[in-house]
Amino acid sequence: MDPDVIQQRLSQITTAWTLVAQARDRTADGDTAALAALVQRYQTAVYRYLLAAVRNPDVADELFQDFALRLVRGDFGRADPGRGRFRDYVKTALINMVINHHKKQRKVATLDPAAVEPVFESADRFEADEAFLADWRKALLDKAWEALAAAQEPGGPPYHTALRYQSERGLTGAELAERLNADLRPAKPFTEAALRKILQRAREKFADLLVGEVARSLQARSLDEVEQEIIDLGFHVYCRRAIERRRV
Repeated sequence: MDPDVIQQRLSQITTAWTLVAQARDRTADGDTAALAALVQRYQTAVYRYLLAAVRNPDVADELFQDFALRLVRGDFGRADPGRGRFRDYVKTALINMVINHHKKQRKVATLDPAAVEPVFESADRFEADEAFLADWRKALLDKAWEALAAAQEPGGPPYHTALRYQSERGLTGAELAERLNADLRPAKPFTEAALRKILQRAREKFADLLVGEVARSLQARSLDEVEQEIIDLGFHVYCRRAIERRRV
């Protein structure tokens, strides 16, 4: 499904996160509120996993809302930072929901010979797992980009704009300077030398933000565990120096 369509469907699923917000306001259980906020933060990865597993947008919508409600009720148990990564906790809960959904469908198929039985074959499971990991990585990167954009001050160094242009369009130094000067119209035009320094600092800031986002997803685990998660996600080459800066 097209990413824009997925975001549109998610924006229409208001019941689930209304319940989460209400629970956050009324509950004395801070752990549940924090857990709900984390799932909301990475909801696209959750929804896309369900969609890949059931291959029916309407069913995925229902399961997504059910997942949020059951999370608030504590049906999946508590996410214990000492027992595993948060994304593993989420994926385990989702797998169990999908399996239960297929079991119910098989019972329906038994009663109705004309019914089509959905199957979660090993190949489908592998595809869904790979998609979940890719979407989880994208969610972390998107949050880091959002934070970098929020940190860019009017009239200050265009860290977010410069890095975004350079990463998405592969512009040369001269092309980047020309584009930024045309779009931002700074009082003092950017030179290639100045942009090299801006890009270097922008990459450092982005890496720091990405490490912070990964740490947040792990619910305050140790720096060694954060680094291992960064390695597992394939971010280590980019984030290695950011980890080293945190160790100082």
